[in-house]
Amino acid sequence: MNIWAYICLCASAFSVPFSLPAGRCFLVLSMIFLIIDLVMERKRPVVPPVAWAGFVLVAVLVFVTVFGPCVDADLVKLRKLLWFLGIPVTAGIIDSQKRLSGLLCSFGVGTGVLALERSLLYPLKAIGAVNRGEATNFWDEIVRIGSMTDGQMLMLGIIISLGFLLVVHSSGRNRVLLLSLLVLQCVGFVINLKRGSWFAGGLAVLILLCVKKKWKSLMIMGVVVLSMLILPPVRARLGSLSKEVKGKGGERLAMWTKVAPSLMKKYPYGVGYRTLTYRMISRRAPGFISPDRDHLHSNMVQLLVAGGWVGLCAYLIWMCRAFGDGLKFLSSSWSSSEHENMNALILLLMLLALFLNGLVEYNFGDGELVLVYGFIMGAAAAGAGSLRQATRTRSSRLMTVLQ
Repeated sequence: MNIWAYICLCASAFSVPFSLPAGRCFLVLSMIFLIIDLVMERKRPVVPPVAWAGFVLVAVLVFVTVFGPCVDADLVKLRKLLWFLGIPVTAGIIDSQKRLSGLLCSFGVGTGVLALERSLLYPLKAIGAVNRGEATNFWDEIVRIGSMTDGQMLMLGIIISLGFLLVVHSSGRNRVLLLSLLVLQCVGFVINLKRGSWFAGGLAVLILLCVKKKWKSLMIMGVVVLSMLILPPVRARLGSLSKEVKGKGGERLAMWTKVAPSLMKKYPYGVGYRTLTYRMISRRAPGFISPDRDHLHSNMVQLLVAGGWVGLCAYLIWMCRAFGDGLKFLSSSWSSSEHENMNALILLLMLLALFLNGLVEYNFGDGELVLVYGFIMGAAAAGAGSLRQATRTRSSRLMTVLQ
């Protein structure tokens, strides 16, 4: 049953970039097979510390939502938090480097499917909208239909493909396939035109190449970035950053400096999970907020408003625990194979990229990325757990020799 749990977990990782229902369905199947295996083998479930830290944050959000100021809160929305069960599920299934590589590979290929869709279908949609008179400009329509979620998915896929490409030494079919996948992901990444994922992903790739001392690849990256800057839509998209800090385009800054302080002053213990409305936000920053906006474009700001200071502290402790697992896994892998070290580095950089993007986007509330957080944190916890187990094994062997 354990092998079926792993197969369904990989299917979930593959599906979630382009189909959330399929990703969730396969994760549920993976959980069911894992539970059956635990019962049959009479084993205890693996619940790493990072999962408990996440459950604390979930408990805070549930408490504030149920007993908080929003008496008409839709409690059904709390069910999205249940999908963080992917953390212990992943930690219980990923028990080898081969399985970890398979999980990362599945997600990377899934982002390739997303990139193909983004590169082919979305330009056609934009052209159709212009031809029908629903849009006045092709690139403005591309920006409008662009997805923050897609940008972050492609960002993570690029980290995986580039990492695997750096440790594939042969020039055979695997290298060609990885290079083709990377190019496809980069094309979709650029066409998506989302600046936050550009900056977070670019920094993660820069760290990856510097840590691995791939100076030639770093030069190629520089050429690619300069080539991007030649494209008029990219220059226009980056140039519009000034609107975020002045004028009526500064929605994010208004949310962080006007809306959040006002809400915290009135509701110091939080308003609850997914209880914010457009009316609550717009009345505190008239003229700045886009229609139907119901979140504050930042994980930390959103969780501060949703769960109060307790909620924000719980979130930060959770993130520290996750990064701690990633760093433990990475530190233990330096003396291991190149592939194991790359797996650990990829996981840590994926988490870093999501965290950085989460400073300016509320990806904690994104259904697809909730599953991805579970894969990353669970796999990193499994790696850190293997390190502790290996350490205990080496210590016991040493004591046996000394005795």
